Formats: sequence, structure tokens, C-alpha cells
Amino acid sequence: EYLLEIRTLCLGQGRFVDVAATTKRLIELEPSNIDHWFILGNAYTELGQADLAIEAFRTAIELDPHDSRSQWADRFIQRYESP
Repeated sequence: EYLLEIRTLCLGQGRFVDVAATTKRLIELEPSNIDHWFILGNAYTELGQADLAIEAFRTAIELDPHDSRSQWADRFIQRYESP
């Protein structure tokens, strides 16, 4: 609960390094929580770290390929992996 509050505060302040760090800790506690993976991917995207974002989005897609965010993440991956 405390980590979620910290992450929400960091998101609101645009502190994406802290968002990523907090979210990685949350993933250690709840590795199958798809929300954490999407937030981590978005944080990495904001930080310009597309490779790490793709890894996070791929995990999210594996967890729930039918989630509407998975479709968006798949398009993101295709855009960055296209030659």
C-alpha cells in the first residue's frame, strides 16, 4: 500500500526514475500484476528507454493478451522493432 502511494505521488510529479524503481519493487511483490508491468513500460517510455519498455510491455502481454492495453503495447513494440 505504501509503495503504491509513493508511486502515485511520483507519477503525478513526473518523477519517472522513481516510478520505475518503485514499480520494480512492486513487481517483486506481485509479479503477475499486469498494471505494474504497464506502468513500468510507460515509465521507461518517458525515460527514453525503449528496450526496457518493450521488455515490460512483453511481460504484460504475456500475462493478459486480451487486455486492451496489450493491443496498444503490441503496436508500440512493432513500431520500435520495425526496420
